Amino acid sequence: MAMLRLGLPLKIPGTQANTFVYHINDGYVYQQNRGKPGVDTTFYFKCAQYEGRRCYGRAIYSVGHGFLSKADTHNHPPDFHEAAERELQRKILQRCRTTEYVSFQQIINEERRPYHIDVKCRISLASLQPAMQRTRRSIYPEPPNTMPELTRTLQRRQNRIITMTKDGEDNIYAASVIAGDGSHSIIFASRRMLQFAKDHLEFLFGDGTFKVVPALQDLGRASQMLLHECQTSMCYNHIVKP
Repeated sequence: MAMLRLGLPLKIPGTQANTFVYHINDGYVYQQNRGKPGVDTTFYFKCAQYEGRRCYGRAIYSVGHGFLSKADTHNHPPDFHEAAERELQRKILQRCRTTEYVSFQQIINEERRPYHIDVKCRISLASLQPAMQRTRRSIYPEPPNTMPELTRTLQRRQNRIITMTKDGEDNIYAASVIAGDGSHSIIFASRRMLQFAKDHLEFLFGDGTFKVVPALQDLGRASQMLLHECQTSMCYNHIVKP
């Protein structure tokens, strides 16, 4: 059995960049296999389930004749929600490519809200989390191997998202310093915290090994962190000098 659609098939962006899938609402989704726009007049398509189900379903589009979907070449029944499911997956992964501070579950909940209940049921955090993690990691730079490399990474404007505060109003990367002995240190503290420390702090305990807060009146925690290449007196003096 075959279904013919006059004109072009419906074209949907795929989950990967510059990829597309095609369908004519007959329950089967295809990927283009052969044919160059502007050169060929006939285009050949294979089932989008070729790898997952080893389906050898085929379709053909001929300029002037239309799109012919060959249902009898598939090894699985038609799925009338597959196109919508793929569209939803693409929208979810596209959200993961942005720099917004939103949990994976919230992205899924927001994007699947307008879809049919049968499509919603197919999309879950368990099924999409690995792909979402890979997509989100792709917007970040490779992990640096040395402190100078980390400094260069943090100082690039396009990487400010790495140390941006959750509200997007501040950044916790303060500065990188090199002491007289050549040791490299990186200071992490938001502008708001530095201003607060300047206006309100009289004493600052800098020992990061505290497991409990000393029993002193009006004592609080200041969220600052120092990353040292080595712990020498010259290094500390260079950082905390007046």
